[in-house]
Amino acid sequence: MRRRTVEEAVDMRRRPLRALVAGLLLAGAAVAGIRQWAAGTGTPGGVSVAAATVGSGRAADVDGDGYDDLAVGAPGAAVRGKDGAGYVGLAFGSKTGVHVARHQVLSRAYPGVPGEPRAHERFGSALALGDMDGDGHADLVVGASGATAGDVRGAGSVTVVFGARTGLSHRAIAFHAPAPS
Repeated sequence: MRRRTVEEAVDMRRRPLRALVAGLLLAGAAVAGIRQWAAGTGTPGGVSVAAATVGSGRAADVDGDGYDDLAVGAPGAAVRGKDGAGYVGLAFGSKTGVHVARHQVLSRAYPGVPGEPRAHERFGSALALGDMDGDGHADLVVGASGATAGDVRGAGSVTVVFGARTGLSHRAIAFHAPAPS
């Protein structure tokens, strides 16, 4: 096993702090979005964030490079002209922290994701990262609180997009469960 340099050890201690700061900034953006909506000056969209077990280097590591990645949902965003369809941005972590220059954008329009963008579906309204299939790469779990299941509008859905060495793969599964009547 390779020994870490002093710089690497210091960076490992700072990584959770950087992720916490990024999370707090995004939480502030979410609060601002909620306030705008409550005041009637914005649309219900907000921001949802997932940085599961920040600092773990595994549960939030989609591409398996040893650095946590950060997923941010924009459930109120338009996709292909559909208002409120929603999407998720995934920024990859590195030795120096999370960098938005290396990222992926995921929506129902993404290859392999079941369905298609629909207005007010709110894809990205809830997020989680974790290794669901045990392959060593974190998978992205995406909630869509406004999704229609059968004849039930707003029933919601959950989509799991599997992680891979290159980031989010083109393999995904979706679950729908209509609300009980």
